[in-house]
Amino acid sequence: MTVGLARIVLLAPALALLPSGPAAATTPPRSGPPPTVTIVDQTFEVEVGSPLTLDLQFSGTPGDDDQLFVDLSPVTRRADLRAADRPVVDSVTVRLSDLAGDGPTRRLVVPTEAAEEHDDTLTIDAAGVYALDVALADQQSPTLTFIHVNETADPETTLPVAVVVGLGTSVDVDDLGVAHLSPAALGILDDLIGALDACDAPVAVHLPAGTIAALAEHPDVRDRLATALGNDELISEPILPLDPSTMAATARSALYTQWLGDGEDAAITALRQPARRLVAVAGDRLSAAGATLRRDLGNRLLLFTTRQFDALPSTPGAFFDSSRVVRIATGSGTGLDGTTPDRAIAARLSATDAPPAATGAGIAAELLMIRNDILAAGGTPSRRGVLVATADLTVIPAAVLRTVCATVSRTTGLHAVSVDDLVGRVDPVLVNEQPLTLDLATVDAAPAPLEPPAGERRASGTGPSTCSRPPRWTPQR
Repeated sequence: MTVGLARIVLLAPALALLPSGPAAATTPPRSGPPPTVTIVDQTFEVEVGSPLTLDLQFSGTPGDDDQLFVDLSPVTRRADLRAADRPVVDSVTVRLSDLAGDGPTRRLVVPTEAAEEHDDTLTIDAAGVYALDVALADQQSPTLTFIHVNETADPETTLPVAVVVGLGTSVDVDDLGVAHLSPAALGILDDLIGALDACDAPVAVHLPAGTIAALAEHPDVRDRLATALGNDELISEPILPLDPSTMAATARSALYTQWLGDGEDAAITALRQPARRLVAVAGDRLSAAGATLRRDLGNRLLLFTTRQFDALPSTPGAFFDSSRVVRIATGSGTGLDGTTPDRAIAARLSATDAPPAATGAGIAAELLMIRNDILAAGGTPSRRGVLVATADLTVIPAAVLRTVCATVSRTTGLHAVSVDDLVGRVDPVLVNEQPLTLDLATVDAAPAPLEPPAGERRASGTGPSTCSRPPRWTPQR
């Protein structure tokens, strides 16, 4: 067997043999930037004996006689996903004129086999994750993607994966307690609706407090959101912004409880969707008293952005095992579980230069490597869970989310679940055989002067009233 851009793929009977390697290419010199190849769609789950398909888009000015090289490398550790010197176990070469289609987008179909018997195939003799480096002869660096050769997996060895998206912006509330969405927030909400429409797997959705009330001014957007949510999971929030830490510190937990219930009522009335309390987004300035209030109201798992997680005292930061949870202390021996998005996956979601197909394949490969690491350490993947989310728990672009959801749902060894399904089922990080417990950052117990929240003021605006609900919010039917 020869490897490393050195074999010829015979894709048609009339295909003439080519000199092997980029150095032997006979394409005449060309002006302008060197051509590159982008993978716009692909097979991720590959069954040996069936063909591997890549839909390719070319930039620059490649000619029909240009050669395309595909290298195959096994991936056995998570670090291999980003390695520059992976060992190549097989490779194929083909002229562009022999690809299906014409113009800038063409399809490459490569047969696969378990033992090397033909010169026109990629030989894959073991299950697992493989890297594919695809490049034209003049391309400065290859285009990277991944495939997964079908493995067997039972429920115990399948890794739960939960997708979380959010609006990622605050809601404006005026002096009369009326919530408003800015044009920027409406644009993000439109992106969020598109993303939810694109995903056929469960998604947890976080709308900041006040969003549902503000949608009263935008009934068309409200109705589109209600349709897009479908069976997705809406995370509970108060009807208007209200800080649980401040409310707990100033003996106004009852007000927070009332407004949280109002928010849940609004979700059912306006969005035809129940909001759920098991999981909460931690938010900024969360104190132990605020977390205790949330726990008393039903929260059992806190989701932290990367920034918030790194700000926790004694945090493991970037060394956190994203398939586990930490314990968040709330005092008196009680606590909640806490987790944060996987950082490498979050980075892939935020990359603007990668096409959705490559992002989906890269994220699925990351998840499979997490699963492999768990199995190698003698662990049980079904007792873990990974968040697929951006670092700040905001919107994932629709095209990316569509590919990620589809790839995860179809990949052996991965199981798309709702974020509620992670509660109480994920093993904790252990330190000296004890769950790692983190304290929350210190928050002043009683900020002074304390500004009454919108909706708790008298009409004159001179202080708190006895009204426990925002006076201007009316359920939209």
